[in-house]
Amino acid sequence: MVQAIFFKIHINLHKAKTNMPRIIKLLFVLLFCSCAALAQNELYFSHLGTENGLTIDKSNTITQDQNGFMWIGTLNGLTRFDGYDYVTYHPHFHDSTSISNREITKLMVDKAGNLWIGTASGLNFMNLETGALKRYKIRSRILSLAEDHDGFIWIGTWNDGLYKLNPENDEMNHYLANEVVSDIYEDSRRILWIATYNGLLHFYPESGEYKRYITEAGKNSLSNSTTTQIVESRDGNLWIGTWGGGLNKAEVNNDGEIIRFTAYRETAKANSLGDDVVFKLCYDQFDNLWIGSWNEGLSLLKYDQQQLPPAEAGFWNYQASVNNPGSLSSNAVSAIFVDKSGLLWVGSSKNRQSLDN
Repeated sequence: MVQAIFFKIHINLHKAKTNMPRIIKLLFVLLFCSCAALAQNELYFSHLGTENGLTIDKSNTITQDQNGFMWIGTLNGLTRFDGYDYVTYHPHFHDSTSISNREITKLMVDKAGNLWIGTASGLNFMNLETGALKRYKIRSRILSLAEDHDGFIWIGTWNDGLYKLNPENDEMNHYLANEVVSDIYEDSRRILWIATYNGLLHFYPESGEYKRYITEAGKNSLSNSTTTQIVESRDGNLWIGTWGGGLNKAEVNNDGEIIRFTAYRETAKANSLGDDVVFKLCYDQFDNLWIGSWNEGLSLLKYDQQQLPPAEAGFWNYQASVNNPGSLSSNAVSAIFVDKSGLLWVGSSKNRQSLDN
């Protein structure tokens, strides 16, 4: 189910595209309902699901195109949402101009405004001006997509490693065979970082070589080698999600070397991280870090708290409750995305677990 968390009061109408009025009208109504709660660090979640037009209550990935449309990748197709209405794309057998699989695993809009669609069985490309769709030869499950400063598209897969695609001529290079590549991130230094299930990689595209950071007993290192996602703070630190090791902050020097890891874990402290299985990460426009867990809801680490050591930092945690219709609909967070107006969208699944009582 897709849930929108609305926390920004100001909407810049000067940036709104011509086909955005429906979205803007909808957002004003929902923002009005949520302002009072925000002052107390509470959030009101407005829910969108099958009752509103989605084909299934399970969203894997969310993005927004240059015209303001929201795109939602689900277990049952690709959906475009304009604030009121849904248009859903499904695969059609023997039709190479349709998406290659109904399970959409990752979405990315490139600098030219085109939509890249990762599926459970390959990569697709959609020209949003013409609606034309193209399939690529990769047949693996796509987990991650990124565009670097040169316009190359990087594709991370499940057990098939990393691909580099030149969209100008469709030339493709393959690296890290047999690895799980869960995320790809180019930082402000133009360094390419790769999250894998066997550590964090500083990747050198020119040579295909890399430096791998893993958990090392007795040393300052990652708290868990199974890394899930990477984001960068405004001060140049990397924040890395891990599967079972919580949230890691990596301080990077001017040469691109990680000089220190700091782990933020779930503890007995009331305002600690909500769960050590960190699945999704996303920064908002206020430099707050939103953290989605596999099964324990959503956490928020505000910018001032990011400067504190783990023992002092405080997280705000949000979970589902059947007694609160404005809470998360599920604690299984599968996607987090901040749109152009500053609204935070959270995708989740009811299927991984039941709601809290």
